[in-house]
Amino acid sequence: MRDARRAESTRAKLASRAFRSADRLLNPVDPAAAHYDVVRIEDGCLAGRYGALRFAFAHPEVFSAISAQSAALITESPQDLDIAGRSGAPLGKVLATVFGSPIDVQHWKTNSPFNLAKKNESALRQLAIYFNCGQNDNYGFEKGAAALHQLLQKQNVKHEYHLYPGDHSFSYFMAHFPEVMEFHSHAFGLNKD
Repeated sequence: MRDARRAESTRAKLASRAFRSADRLLNPVDPAAAHYDVVRIEDGCLAGRYGALRFAFAHPEVFSAISAQSAALITESPQDLDIAGRSGAPLGKVLATVFGSPIDVQHWKTNSPFNLAKKNESALRQLAIYFNCGQNDNYGFEKGAAALHQLLQKQNVKHEYHLYPGDHSFSYFMAHFPEVMEFHSHAFGLNKD
């Protein structure tokens, strides 16, 4: 019981921090920003890859471009992930911290980049979208990246997707980081070819 209370407390703290961060991201404090057209980009790097897609897909009107490398795009159901978490799988433990144990299915669905892409399909057409993943991602995120690619194709949402040789490592991210920066340069018209 004590562990359950501790886990719920940790999840509440993470959620509170996430909402405060989201509020700062989506509602800038600087009143001068209201007088200018602010171009906002969201780039997922390290722990923020899933979050980058989640924020941009939930609020496409706020962003101009989104990129994510090896994002935690998970196609398994929350029920399957609960089983993995109980078996001690590392991904299951991480997800339990954010989504609860058992996973809060409504919270999962509300924050799913797949569901947000369906909900905001037409608005996503105004957003420059880029994502990639390694073919041998240590967590199997390449399946989710391929599924998001297929969903966006089906919805006729323009995006750039790449599946490259590699895994879920710092060297993979750094090898493709220049490509991500090139994408954002093109998205903002800074790189005229």
